[in-house]
Amino acid sequence: DPTYVTRDFVAHLRLRHRCDYSVLADFEADEESMFARALRDSLKTAGFEAEVEEDDRILAEVLAQSAREAGSDSASSTDGTDGNDNGGDGSSDSGGSSSSSEVGSVAAAAATVTAE
Repeated sequence: DPTYVTRDFVAHLRLRHRCDYSVLADFEADEESMFARALRDSLKTAGFEAEVEEDDRILAEVLAQSAREAGSDSASSTDGTDGNDNGGDGSSDSGGSSSSSEVGSVAAAAATVTAE
């Protein structure tokens, strides 16, 4: 009832404005993840839910690509070669250049996600 006037303001606060922090706060999460969650929830309630979902999709895609690249890099290092086999002539090989460009593309995609 918006017209009701209380005579005991403190009792009103205790009765009507209680808060269960175990419901509102995740005590296991760090400050950065709690901030990200608050920002995401705020954007959703402000009507930007589609943008938040798109950002989440892009981030998931970048992480999946990174995991695939890490898996292929570890598979090539476990086959007994280091990827820089130069035949023993002492010359260096630029075999790692494609790997660094792939990592660069993942970093660029991640930068795009954070810039949006």
